[in-house]
Amino acid sequence: MGQCKEITVETERLLVIRRRYQAVEDWCEDCGALALMIRPDQAAAVSGRTLRAIFTDIEAGTLHYRELPDGLILICLNTLLNV
Repeated sequence: MGQCKEITVETERLLVIRRRYQAVEDWCEDCGALALMIRPDQAAAVSGRTLRAIFTDIEAGTLHYRELPDGLILICLNTLLNV
């Protein structure tokens, strides 16, 4: 019959954060560096995951985050892209 062939596909991920996402550069304590920080709903949209999955990862410590005095949570984009 026919011969088997191996096909290798390389992909590259490009993420563009536009102003509508209102990402802010802030200090991430867990990274120990400046990072882009976004809201949980934005993190869900960027990653294609549910808001529930985002909060589960926050609670599990998988995502770095910062809670502001007014209760707003900002998620470190560096960790979001590595989940």
